[in-house]
Amino acid sequence: ANGSVAGYRTDVVLTSGIVVVMDRETGKPTTLKSGGTTICHKPGTPAEKTMEADASALDAHLGHGDSLGACSVGGGDDDDDDDD
Repeated sequence: ANGSVAGYRTDVVLTSGIVVVMDRETGKPTTLKSGGTTICHKPGTPAEKTMEADASALDAHLGHGDSLGACSVGGGDDDDDDDD
């Protein structure tokens, strides 16, 4: 499949170990580790990134606005004007 097309998504199932995934558009790496939950950290901000949160930290992440699942391709502000 053509991974350079905007909006393309790759799902990875990790049962053990660590996988480093490189974003083809930005060149930024994301490290995936088994045992965590995938979240979108700081969605809608320039610091948005997909990461894994341990079970002990998941509630805190969700409490300050992070969301479950990977961030959408492209990241950044969603222009809903709900971020200050």
